[in-house]
Amino acid sequence: MAAPPLIGLLRQRPENPPPPRRPEFSTNRRAGCADARPHFPRSAAWWVIGLLVFGCAGDGQRESARSIFGASAGAEGEAPALVKVRAELGLVDDASLTAQVARIGRSVARPASVRSVVPSFHVVDQADANVFSVSDEFVFVTRGLLALVANEAELANLIAHELAHSEIGDLPVAASGLAALGIGSAVMQAAVGRRPRVRFAAGASLVGHFAVDSESDADALGQQNAAAAGFDAAALVDAFRGLHGVRRARAASMPDFFDRHPSSPERAARAMARANALAKSHATAGAGTRPMGWLEGLLVGLNPADGVFVGDRFVHHDLGYSLRLPRGWRPLHSRRAVGAVSPDGHAQVVLERQGPSGPPDEAGRIFLAELAGRMRIRVESRAGLRSAGLPAYRAIAFADTPAGWVRLELHWFTLATGVFRLVAASPPEGAETAEVAMRNVARSLQPLGDRERAKIREERLRFVTSTAGETLEQLSRRSRNAWSSELTAAINRLGPDQVLEAGTRIKVAVLAPFRGRDLGANPVRR
Repeated sequence: MAAPPLIGLLRQRPENPPPPRRPEFSTNRRAGCADARPHFPRSAAWWVIGLLVFGCAGDGQRESARSIFGASAGAEGEAPALVKVRAELGLVDDASLTAQVARIGRSVARPASVRSVVPSFHVVDQADANVFSVSDEFVFVTRGLLALVANEAELANLIAHELAHSEIGDLPVAASGLAALGIGSAVMQAAVGRRPRVRFAAGASLVGHFAVDSESDADALGQQNAAAAGFDAAALVDAFRGLHGVRRARAASMPDFFDRHPSSPERAARAMARANALAKSHATAGAGTRPMGWLEGLLVGLNPADGVFVGDRFVHHDLGYSLRLPRGWRPLHSRRAVGAVSPDGHAQVVLERQGPSGPPDEAGRIFLAELAGRMRIRVESRAGLRSAGLPAYRAIAFADTPAGWVRLELHWFTLATGVFRLVAASPPEGAETAEVAMRNVARSLQPLGDRERAKIREERLRFVTSTAGETLEQLSRRSRNAWSSELTAAINRLGPDQVLEAGTRIKVAVLAPFRGRDLGANPVRR
């Protein structure tokens, strides 16, 4: 099931649909998609367009389940849950890193006597800080969480907390409805730079958030299992404090653990009291709180292998092309797509991979036929053309959505890695703005030059040893730390102005030239 890459199209329903030139409508008769339409509130219209248009894709669109830019599809015979997570969010193919996470995860899962199977543990290639599970068999930890936890005890408590939800039978709020739409349906990440900060729900369509009143129960069981495994249960509270600090330092610019696990001061107080009692009965105070040196070299931030913004251009190393997004529009980026939303939020331009290489006109006809099978549409025109010097196919259509009529201008063109679809969507009355933006984006597509490749950077986690009397700001300058002082302090559980003792190991992020996918689909450690 293809995840919907288009989000944020409309804020309100147009008062009237465009006047029909010809009665070329086809009726949506597919069960599920049609039935779901009346249940979406108008307030959600800014993202529901993508869910409807692309969330019920048929067999012809299953190729899009992979990363749109051709990331690894995984091993043959891989479990369906792993296939979905790999396609939508990405998995880190680093056996050493995964083994360390699995070691900690299995240790806190082992005391759960009612558990019928010990789950397998995997690292997700996402910059946000999160841990989530799929059924009882798989637990996923993002590399963003690994970068932010201070020690193994914090990681153990957070994993134990997630396992506890499953063990006591908690179901995330709205999980069943979102799961039907596929993983990653709302996964878009804000671009770096001085553009407006926007929050996105990475992984939110895989599972929903847990209810507040279930968190304390999961804390209690998770802390018990962590203590039984030899970890300090107080590290759960330290992790909460640290992650809250990171959230403030980032100005909530990306999702994190607390988007799925609501927190409160009362919850933290109960967890601390429980940890003190467990430390006495299990003699685990301070256990597992050494820095995790095995994280040295971990990729932090967005993965450049999935494309990055360099100035106002989106640059994709492996694809070998770059494009310029409309000036003043808010950029959006995920493994699935890259695009931009107009300043008023009423129009969007998105580039996505549709399938393997082939004639662009054939790809266009297949997509329009599938779209007509899911919803009422009217195709205004179709024509072959050249876009950015490439043979292309263009269509203009109107689609009837829960938010009203949407005008779609679509271009298909073929690159070495497959057929790509460029879509501009807007209300009918805003078509001119979207049309101009669409043409400019199409014309900007160009092969990637050596100069652009050289500008691609990645951030890697490094441990730097402090000198006596050194401040975080001084250490950051010495190590060329890419993180802000506030974020560095939060990640290392320190005060921003704290004077360091000699020999303290401090996490920093160091910029380096990007070297491509030379060590697998998602190279993490070098």
